[in-house]
Amino acid sequence: MLRKIIDIYYTHLIRPFMEVSYAMPDEEEVALAMTIMLFQFSEVLSNEGHVICKSYKEKLFSALFEYQLSKFPEKSDSERIQRYAQLLEMMQRVTKVWSIESDIHLILSTFDEMNIDGIPKDLLFNRYLTKSE
Repeated sequence: MLRKIIDIYYTHLIRPFMEVSYAMPDEEEVALAMTIMLFQFSEVLSNEGHVICKSYKEKLFSALFEYQLSKFPEKSDSERIQRYAQLLEMMQRVTKVWSIESDIHLILSTFDEMNIDGIPKDLLFNRYLTKSE
């Protein structure tokens, strides 16, 4: 079962991350994306909290786009926008897979099976997304 879960993560997250145009996302891009994902569900906040979250997300999206401009100055606007869109798609993929992982974890913990929480996350963000020296 664990092998199947790892295969799902590889197919839906790791391989697409590796296929992002021009270069695999670096630490700065991953940090910005993770921060954006952290602030994506502001609907449950107060009106004031929602406004603060929205403002912060807009700044993060701008920072991610500006980073594309500085990281790839030789690329055309169209090429940088395409890469930016790929990064946004990856954020949606991560959120979806984390949701599925939470469901699997709930089911496994209900039946007192092994705890898989964290293993796929560790595989994703430590072994596969760090720069090789």
